[in-house]
Amino acid sequence: MANSLEQLPFLSGHRHVHQPPQENLSCEQAQLAAEQVKAQQAFSYNEFEDVNPLPQGAQGEATVVRLISTQNLYVRKRLPYGTNEQKKDADQEVNMLMRASSENIVKFIGKFEHQQGLFIITEYCEGGNFREKINSERNSPLGFKYLFEMLLALQLIHRLKMVHRDVKPENIFIDKDEKAKTGDFGLAQVIESKSYLKSAGTKVYAPAEAHRFNKMTYESDIWALGVVMIEFITGQHPFEESKETTHS
Repeated sequence: MANSLEQLPFLSGHRHVHQPPQENLSCEQAQLAAEQVKAQQAFSYNEFEDVNPLPQGAQGEATVVRLISTQNLYVRKRLPYGTNEQKKDADQEVNMLMRASSENIVKFIGKFEHQQGLFIITEYCEGGNFREKINSERNSPLGFKYLFEMLLALQLIHRLKMVHRDVKPENIFIDKDEKAKTGDFGLAQVIESKSYLKSAGTKVYAPAEAHRFNKMTYESDIWALGVVMIEFITGQHPFEESKETTHS
């Protein structure tokens, strides 16, 4: 994994614009992914008590919960799991979370089914989301550190041939150590052999091709992150006119 901005492939030249780097993941990343899969825990609904609800994300409702046996806090997200299509979408989100194992991505803890819902348990980032940082710590010296951590998250996501499609302040979380972590993979998709995906997410963070041609690519995530950082530096969204959201 890169340890400086200059080493990030999508910052080192135009030859990386259309395709993410194709080299294999490092041994360290592969080990992290294996450990995360191994560490998955089987839970049941009654093992948790609700603490407080969170704003609804792209595809499900989320709640801060406490695991009764340990008193540790987590986030529990409910996804519809009744129809075959719902099961396919929910399983895809879980699979992408499991594969994208990194210290810069919200950690997947486990899952369980309950009353036609699939519940995903992830780590709780007590620092809140990046929107709160924009509101309270605009243009902080930590901004470049946050940017670096967000870029590392996208680097891994793109190496895995995924496009997040919903990069915005509300989907970037800050943990107790002031580390930025990308989360909410509800609209993420694998791009595979296709050159683009159907547009989705929050319109004001989407590039022109998403509005004009209903297309999103790896570069769409980078554009969205640039908009997020403009907000952090200036305290104002560069495209204030529309706040609509579109979903695939």
